[in-house]
Amino acid sequence: GVPFVGLSDSTPVGGVCVMQLPVRLSDYSVPNYASPGEETSFSFSIANLSSVDYGEDTLSKVPVAYELLVKPVGAFQNYPGWGGNALSGFTFTGPNGTSDLHGVIPVLKAGESTRVKYSIKCSPLTPLRTELVFDLQVWYRGQLAQQTLAERPHGPTTVGHVYDPSKPP
Repeated sequence: GVPFVGLSDSTPVGGVCVMQLPVRLSDYSVPNYASPGEETSFSFSIANLSSVDYGEDTLSKVPVAYELLVKPVGAFQNYPGWGGNALSGFTFTGPNGTSDLHGVIPVLKAGESTRVKYSIKCSPLTPLRTELVFDLQVWYRGQLAQQTLAERPHGPTTVGHVYDPSKPP
């Protein structure tokens, strides 16, 4: 927090004024597992903690944006089959049907949240044990408001085969 002072510098107030940005990442779900040739999803919510509507299509015209950061880790991060880029084994489709990993929220009503969902298709040729780490950045007024880097509450998504006892090995 930021200490503040009363009406004059000689009369300090014994409190703290906490400066908090009004938009926050409220929750997100990460796929734990992806099988080659299958589709999974990643979703998150951004909450507006303010009493003012935000977004480019509101009276405030204050932009709220996000960026999904996907990083391969482990043994296959430089997989030679796709020119050294393991992400080439995945197709990401965002809320507007595009492959953009960033977007703008046009309207975020006061006190409400909006959910953003990406579908992720794993190529049949994606090597097993490829691991992906998903992180998010939330932007407010063109400034980074929050990011999940280094505060990731989940393990990486791992590509592998799901055991199905009804199918032969």
